[in-house]
Amino acid sequence: MSEHSPRKSNRRTWGVALLVVAVAALGSRAVLAQSGALLAWFSVNGGGGVSSNGSVILKGTIGQAGAGVSSNGTHSLASGFMAGLAPSVPVGIGQLSPQSGSVAANVQTSFVLTWTHPILRWRDLNELELRFRDSNGVVLWARFTESRDAQDQDNSFFSLLDVNGAVIGTGEPLSDTLLETNLGALHLAQSQFAAAGPDAPSVTVTFTISFKGPAADRNYAIELLASDDFGNQQGPEPGGTFEVTLLRLYLPLIQR
Repeated sequence: MSEHSPRKSNRRTWGVALLVVAVAALGSRAVLAQSGALLAWFSVNGGGGVSSNGSVILKGTIGQAGAGVSSNGTHSLASGFMAGLAPSVPVGIGQLSPQSGSVAANVQTSFVLTWTHPILRWRDLNELELRFRDSNGVVLWARFTESRDAQDQDNSFFSLLDVNGAVIGTGEPLSDTLLETNLGALHLAQSQFAAAGPDAPSVTVTFTISFKGPAADRNYAIELLASDDFGNQQGPEPGGTFEVTLLRLYLPLIQR
């Protein structure tokens, strides 16, 4: 027996072992296939979290970014992505109240939009938009923008856009600012937002608006739009329908 024989024997032993493992894996996969189960791609991530010294914030993770959603209609899986297989990431799910109704021109109405990000915290949202349109086009377009200053203090604000999507004015929540066009107005004194905390997944935004006379006697479709800090966009999505009527005064008939 040569001095190299034990090493050759070890190689054969490892080769047999690897073959057994491979066969077992193939057998397991066959059993999974027969049972209807699916062994899908997955990744191992770690090291996630936020570090801050007050002026600088670092968000980190080990490995590829875990961003993406898979769904079969009943269950959803948020996960990372392989090169060439990256799905678009939804910005979230919006719930609007009210979703239908009617209001007279020049009467204020508050629309409450609760938005939930499927993966991250609400602070990772960029903009939430509420838009009213009919067959003639957009009549009112309001926007909420999440923002923070260099000290990580809240600096979020509201905007009113024209029918083409250009910003015509901005203001702080609960301020005395009135943003308006010839068709409608955004009342910031009654517009605000609230969340359970900076790391909560949901935020609730109240848009208080009113329509002017030229926008009355029409039915509008409500559209919801959203974007986040990572460049993902969602919408327009249907949020409901709403009717604007003229304010009519009926005087009592006086008989002589």
